Amino acid sequence: MRERDLPVLEHQKTELKRAGEELDGERPGARQDLNTAIRHEPPVRRAMMELEGKERTRALLAGIEHEARVRQSSHLRAERLVKEWNGLEKQRELKGSQNESARGRAKAEMRELAMELKRAPELEMTLKSRSRELGIERDSRLGQVLNERSLKRALSITERERGRDLGMGR
Repeated sequence: MRERDLPVLEHQKTELKRAGEELDGERPGARQDLNTAIRHEPPVRRAMMELEGKERTRALLAGIEHEARVRQSSHLRAERLVKEWNGLEKQRELKGSQNESARGRAKAEMRELAMELKRAPELEMTLKSRSRELGIERDSRLGQVLNERSLKRALSITERERGRDLGMGR
């Protein structure tokens, strides 16, 4: 329904909730893992939209398993964070007033990622140790957030426009 810009009907919401509860009953946290897999993994998203029956079930279960591994591995979480950050950077660079809301959402999501990173020392250490391998440049916005000790200052970096205030105010 959302894909077609139609409202999700009440009986559909009820059925989705019931199915999610059953999924979590079988495997705690599976509903969240599935939602995250659909959001971040194109093959899982395609499976949800294009496949049916056992083929869809297998693909979605594989997505849930993958998300469990991502949650437990700082290396996989680091790779995902960098991929997501880079996508958000591209959204922030969109020009024109028609893209203003997309830029605002990207900025807000970058702020959330910065908070996640600063609140997860193992993830932060992994990003720092693999920064070259992951393509994080020291002067990039992500590089600055990563190297900032203060959460407040790290969050302020996510608000800056590219090319402004680089290295200032430290």
